[in-house]
Amino acid sequence: MGNGNSLLDYERTAQRPGWEHLPEQLRAAITDRLGSPVTSAVSRTSGFSAGFASVLTTADRGSYFIKATSATSSAAQLYRAEARFAAALPVAVPAPKFLWSAELAGHVVLCFVAVVGHTPKLPWSADELRAALRAQTAVAASLADPPARLADLATTSFSETARDRYANWAAIAAGRVSMPDIPSWASEQLGLLVGLEGLLPGLTDNATSLIHYDMRADNLLVLNRYHWTLVTDWAWVMRGPSWVDTVALLIGASDRADVDQLLAEHPTAVGIPVQGVEAMLAAYAGYLLVHGSAEPDPTSPYLAQHRRQSGLAALGWLHRRLEH
Repeated sequence: MGNGNSLLDYERTAQRPGWEHLPEQLRAAITDRLGSPVTSAVSRTSGFSAGFASVLTTADRGSYFIKATSATSSAAQLYRAEARFAAALPVAVPAPKFLWSAELAGHVVLCFVAVVGHTPKLPWSADELRAALRAQTAVAASLADPPARLADLATTSFSETARDRYANWAAIAAGRVSMPDIPSWASEQLGLLVGLEGLLPGLTDNATSLIHYDMRADNLLVLNRYHWTLVTDWAWVMRGPSWVDTVALLIGASDRADVDQLLAEHPTAVGIPVQGVEAMLAAYAGYLLVHGSAEPDPTSPYLAQHRRQSGLAALGWLHRRLEH
């Protein structure tokens, strides 16, 4: 999977410690919190972080998804944020049921009800993609007018994030960042890409709804023979227009001939401004391709490949939209 050309298997992208590799004190603390001895542990290897993530089964037949990271790790703040957001999500949001979080034996620990499901496989099947889009419809509807408890936790906006994070083509044009390996049309249209990414903050300003902001295949669990999908990893919730999550989700399916039709038919498409999709695709492609050019991280060896794969997908979708 490491050649950069084949599609990633998102079920096999993470290198995580097993239950038996956790410090004894942490295992004892988790077991005590669960209230019954752990009889089996199955590691989840999707995602890109190096934290512990396993389904633990207990002697009293409980089944729990536990994730944990050192309280001093770079990921600890994200885990704490996810715990706060997960605890405040409306019940209508299609997400795994959050049970508790705690600081145990020097680790941030989150506990959810375990569910039986799998990460969508690429290329997307029609059934799994429809299920994911239905889940995004439910997310958008549930967060259009978020409860105050959740809204108060979302202290940033997508517009602010876009202004801070998505100026990579501009950095390339200014010579501050090297041009990544991209198709010739894109390098010849650098000025256009700079202009499009620069539109994104203004096109997404003043949104009062909340978004997931990390809507992609490895943050989804497909259940019940594709009839429903759960959205996981709620660490980045922010104010933003719901169509942003829909476009982000469809980047991974942008090789499909009907991707623009799927977007146009989605309920969130009503709010897309002129050039909104093009601005987002340009901005995301720039960020992903610049960061995907970095040397692979030994703790997350597939992250760079994921970024490059997704960046090229966004760039390809943008090219097709510009041609029509």
